[in-house]
Amino acid sequence: DFSFLLPLEDSLDSPTIGFVIEIKAAPSKDQMESLAKEALQQAKDKNYVKGMFDNHIDDIDEVRAYGIAFYKKSCKVVLESFKAKDLE
Repeated sequence: DFSFLLPLEDSLDSPTIGFVIEIKAAPSKDQMESLAKEALQQAKDKNYVKGMFDNHIDDIDEVRAYGIAFYKKSCKVVLESFKAKDLE
């Protein structure tokens, strides 16, 4: 699990996006999708997304949360994007 900030362009006025990534190892290929959704839900339930806004409210415009599950060399990714107003 990790999070980071990334400016969309190399400018002080460009919007900055926060990223929260939750990763799970799946025991089989059939379980990748459900585990990716579970990982995304965990990022929301544990307030990782809200915490990103709370810690950087003046710096970021959006947080993109990713749930990723992998099995061997395959992976499934689910994404949800949030604005600060979405969490009020």
